[in-house]
Amino acid sequence: MKTLRWWMAGLTALVLVISPMALRAEGDNGKEGKKRDAKAAQKKDGGDKGEKKGLRGQYAQMVRELGLDEAQQAKLAEFAKAKEQAMNAFQQENGEKMKELREVMKGEDKAKAEQAEKDLKALMAKRGEIEKKHQDAILGILTPEQAKKWQGFQLFQLVMRRYKRLDLSEEQNAKVRELCGAVGADFAAQADKKAKGEMLGKLNKDIAEKVLNDEQRAKMTAHDEKGREGGKKPEGERKKKDKPAEEKAD
Repeated sequence: MKTLRWWMAGLTALVLVISPMALRAEGDNGKEGKKRDAKAAQKKDGGDKGEKKGLRGQYAQMVRELGLDEAQQAKLAEFAKAKEQAMNAFQQENGEKMKELREVMKGEDKAKAEQAEKDLKALMAKRGEIEKKHQDAILGILTPEQAKKWQGFQLFQLVMRRYKRLDLSEEQNAKVRELCGAVGADFAAQADKKAKGEMLGKLNKDIAEKVLNDEQRAKMTAHDEKGREGGKKPEGERKKKDKPAEEKAD
């Protein structure tokens, strides 16, 4: 239980900054081959829908996962472009200022550093409001059923960062997706950090008990204990000196 709570703290921190993104494949040429095969299969089954409208990354993935119709794809392309333009405009207007504030925060003048931190948080909050406005517009094109499925898929992507080292079977992946789908909407709607952490804790407990085998559970426990004893931060935990997340979403 201590191990789980330790990992939850790091993953909760990740939740606060992560943008819904497609997981990027890593590895050797064999994995690259699998990626090419999967892409070819997607095209054969119409998986290139969305890309025809210039949609990439999370948006193309949204089209594939949810089976968006032509009208929804057109709206998605429109809103995605508007979001990109708005985020770029914010960055052009405030990027240098935010960089300067971070430099002041590193200085020895405590009063100036504290004020710079407040100013930076205010700018990041403004950025978050702009991003949320456009993201809400994008989610607004979905039906209730599609929105629930997408929120479950986003949660699945998040928790799989923990289990990717286990090489789960297709059946296990399907079970994890099912568990995430059941709580994805509630998780996305939850604004309280502590409550989100508790939800993640319960979800990962369910995954450990209902999906993983004994060998996989032992491997995860050993990995977590090794990281904790070595003084390493949990997966996804940001260092205090790390700059706030301001990377442009796909």
